Amino acid sequence: MNTRLRVLSTLGALAIVVSACSGSSTPAPAASQPAAASQPAGASQPAASGGAASSAPLTGSLTVWEAYGASGSSEKDAFDKIVGQIKTANPGLTVTVTDVPFASLFTTFETQAAAGSGPDLYIAPNDNLPSEARSNLLVDVSSLSSPPRRSTASYTRSPSR
Repeated sequence: MNTRLRVLSTLGALAIVVSACSGSSTPAPAASQPAAASQPAGASQPAASGGAASSAPLTGSLTVWEAYGASGSSEKDAFDKIVGQIKTANPGLTVTVTDVPFASLFTTFETQAAAGSGPDLYIAPNDNLPSEARSNLLVDVSSLSSPPRRSTASYTRSPSR
C-alpha cells in the first residue's frame, strides 16, 4: 500500500475519532465492559452539523494502537508529528499511542477486545476486519458524524438540448 495513502487514511481515522471526542469528557471503558458495548468518548453527542470540527479544544482520553514502527520511520514519524500537533492544540486531551509489534497486532487486539479492554482506535490493515466484526470486537461509530451537506446553489442548469 502506498505510504502516502496509509498516512492519509490514518489522518482521516484520527480526525474522525478526535471529532467524536469533542463535546464531553468520557473516561476510558473499564476492563470489565465488553468492547462491543463500549462507546467512544463523546458518543452521546452528535458531531457538529456538516461534519465540521468544533473550535473548542478537545478533552478526554484516547488510546491508539498502531504498528507503524514495523514499517519504517517515515510513517511512524509522520504519525507521531500529527499526534503531537493534536496534543499541543488540545491540552485537555490525553492521547496514548502504543506501537504494537506487527507480528502480534491482530492477536493482541482480538484477545484484549474480547476481554473488554484494548484501544479506542486500532490502526491496522483490514486483513482480519471481517472476523473481528463477526466476533463483535468493533464498535460502529458512523452515527457520530453526519453526512456532509452539499449545496446545490453553485450549480446551474444547462439548457435542454
